[in-house]
Order: sequence, then C-alpha cells, then structure tokens
Amino acid sequence: MTDTDRYEEYMELEEERIERTADAWDEMADEWFANRGWTKPHMAYHTDRTTKTLWVMTQDDPEVWEDTGFSAKEADRLLTEGWDTAELIGYEEWVKEMIK
Repeated sequence: MTDTDRYEEYMELEEERIERTADAWDEMADEWFANRGWTKPHMAYHTDRTTKTLWVMTQDDPEVWEDTGFSAKEADRLLTEGWDTAELIGYEEWVKEMIK
C-alpha cells in the first residue's frame, strides 16, 4: 500500500478520523492554555473582535463566557492551524497502529 492509498483510506474513516483529530487538538489546547497559566477546564472558544481577545466557555460554568485576556490573533492560530496539525498527529498515530 502506498502512502497516498493509506492517506485516502484514513480520510474515508470520517468518525474515527475526527475523533483522533479532536483528541490530538484537545491535548494541544491543554498545553497551549497551561503554558499561559490558564488552569480552568475549557470546552468552547470564541475570538472577540471588539476586545481582540480569546473567550472561553468553561466546564465549571458552561453558560458563561470568560475573557482569557489572550490575544485573539494568537488564539486564531491555535484554533485554525492547530486543527491541521492535530489532523496530522491523528493520521500518524493511525499509521503506526496499521503498521503493527
């Protein structure tokens, strides 16, 4: 099986692919927040163009959005580019399992 065939097979997995990507992204987000001193469990994100900061919905109070004070521009990189990186991580982990 070529690398292209393997990648195409992975892309067809849909649910498993999304779950693997989400798991990798969650780990990346946890590290990103921890490196900036944010310790509250987070579950949803929004970059506010008025305040130019990242807002999060925490697991402690899922009805309230909190301003983290983190740059919206920097957070956008996590929210967009980070997803692409997480998808690659998920794919690489799947390949390792397939090769075993």
